[in-house]
Amino acid sequence: MKKIYLSLLAVTLMFAACNNAPEGDTAEVAKEETVALETPAGEAYAIAEGSKVSFYGATPTHGQNGDLPLESGSLYVSDGKITGGSVSVKLDNMVITSEGLEEEKKSDLKEHLLGADFFDAAANPTIKFEITGAEVLEGDASNTHTVSGNLTMHGKTNNISFPAKVTLEEGRVKAAADFIVNRKEWDMSYKNDESLGDKWIYDEIKLNFDITATK
Repeated sequence: MKKIYLSLLAVTLMFAACNNAPEGDTAEVAKEETVALETPAGEAYAIAEGSKVSFYGATPTHGQNGDLPLESGSLYVSDGKITGGSVSVKLDNMVITSEGLEEEKKSDLKEHLLGADFFDAAANPTIKFEITGAEVLEGDASNTHTVSGNLTMHGKTNNISFPAKVTLEEGRVKAAADFIVNRKEWDMSYKNDESLGDKWIYDEIKLNFDITATK
């Protein structure tokens, strides 16, 4: 009886460990769009210190988190509406934030993510997002807009659309978004084969934008 109980416990833990796939709203992906204006209409708001993009990726047994501080960028606002803008991150500034991971392993993970298997930072040192549209979103308690833009990483650009919460205040814009992208859309396919079992890496990556911009 004890052996049966232990076996059932092991199976339960195995399925619990497999429940690490990134979850959330999936960004719609389309071809790169032409930006209407080189300089969008309205006033420019500079990206404030502390703004970042966070990411989460996983295998069937564990997940890893990291932050990418925004290096530069701006948002443009006219008549209370976002008319455009762009942000960029320098991959070398990546910070691994996975809880319980030793510093040496964090360093090894960062080096691997920056390498040719993933972002290939030597050839593609930055990730850039350029807004191509921001429409008011009705009927969503958590988000206010649908934001579209060209996301460039790993040497490839796709246009993505996702829900976001945008708050316009006196002298400040805050934007927050939480969504899933599929890394294969940017030609990253390292270990995306289910037959690898525990070594399989899910294609889905969860991105979180936490942006503040000020005049």
